[in-house]
Amino acid sequence: LRKSNRYRVRSVPPLCKVGSGSGSFDAGYSRLLCRVLAEGELQRNRKGGNRTLSKAAFTLDIDLEPPSPLAPPEDPAFETLGLVPLTTLRFLAAKPGLVEALWYLRGEATIDFLRRHKCRFWDAQASVDGVVGLNYGLLTRWPQAEGGRLNPLEKDVITPLCKRRGEPSRNLIVSLVHPSQATVQPACTSSAQFSVRGGSLDLALQQRSSDVILGLPHDAYVWSVILHLVAREVRRRTDGE
Repeated sequence: LRKSNRYRVRSVPPLCKVGSGSGSFDAGYSRLLCRVLAEGELQRNRKGGNRTLSKAAFTLDIDLEPPSPLAPPEDPAFETLGLVPLTTLRFLAAKPGLVEALWYLRGEATIDFLRRHKCRFWDAQASVDGVVGLNYGLLTRWPQAEGGRLNPLEKDVITPLCKRRGEPSRNLIVSLVHPSQATVQPACTSSAQFSVRGGSLDLALQQRSSDVILGLPHDAYVWSVILHLVAREVRRRTDGE
């Protein structure tokens, strides 16, 4: 896409062509865009006017299982984690998205890490000294929270997954909402629930708000990276089980 059209949906692929990874994301994303255009109600906020689905929620399912076993990387220093959904419908900055995923896991209150890696997503939200207050990462802080306490991602997801060895559970939930702490931007993703189904690790995200053009494709990519990293950590601690 030309830079002038980087945020404009150029075309919609046939919905019959549904595959894993980006294929399944594009199919579901197309259905969502069509539904917003057909049923969306005009709503005005501080960012201007937009169309929103106010009557019913929309569930977007993305299949990250590869259609065939992935070939091992040529360089043994690297590891193949799995598929990520990079939509073909609009431009997506893949490297800054990866940086932001790692920033969430680092749990830092400033955007210094983002700036070092030339990721500018949070510049407009930060104060002069780069502080953003509470952000997604401060509630996951991996591997440890302040004072040596285990963070919610470690305590409520990774450790139980290692102990249960693939047994199903509905308690693997991380809340990203903390009303008592100040933040410049309340988390659009309110909770993340992990579950094991058929030997695979699933992740369900609940969002209070989602910008389907700018934010949604980016969020799907970022959280897919986090899902793969959690699965990798569980495999590492359980010797690949």
